[in-house]
Amino acid sequence: KIHQERNNRSNIEVVILFDGTKIKEIKEGICNIKFIKIEPTISKIDKNIFKGFSSLIEVTIPQSITSLNEGCFSDCSSLTKIDIPSTVTKISDNAFENCSSLTKIDIPQNVTEIGSNTFKGCKSLKTIIIPKSTKIIGQGCFNDCERLEKISIESDKITILNESTFKNCISLREINIPSSVKILKKECFMNCSSLNQI
Repeated sequence: KIHQERNNRSNIEVVILFDGTKIKEIKEGICNIKFIKIEPTISKIDKNIFKGFSSLIEVTIPQSITSLNEGCFSDCSSLTKIDIPSTVTKISDNAFENCSSLTKIDIPQNVTEIGSNTFKGCKSLKTIIIPKSTKIIGQGCFNDCERLEKISIESDKITILNESTFKNCISLREINIPSSVKILKKECFMNCSSLNQI
């Protein structure tokens, strides 16, 4: 079920998703919402469910969610705040692709896999920390993150940096690559013209 409220002070629409185990479909006509709160009764968010919600600013995700599926918040160009709970272990392909207003995101310590193109086109991101638990960073994960300046890879479980992972990160100045990484695939750092420390 979808419950819509309106905040009297700011006159901003709030949508609360509740009662069920899986969000499968959002009907047309409510994609102008700015705030979404997902209640703990929800255990799964389907792929592409909020794709293209261009007015969406903030999302609250409960501890009942363990993965963010493909494209679930892609093309949410106004999204500035999302708190990913510590229960999430996987962030799938394209989950935040083209979230161009997102300035910060904290990847939870339990995330083992970050999919392909997950943060591609997040042009406002400045700093990223890859946690110790992460084993896989997908192809093109941070491609076209034009303002990304620093990346810290804390994990010693990553052995490959895939194709185009940091391609076109033109502001990237610093990245630490752990000794566990044995392979840098093609175009991994292509057009990282500001990179002066690895």
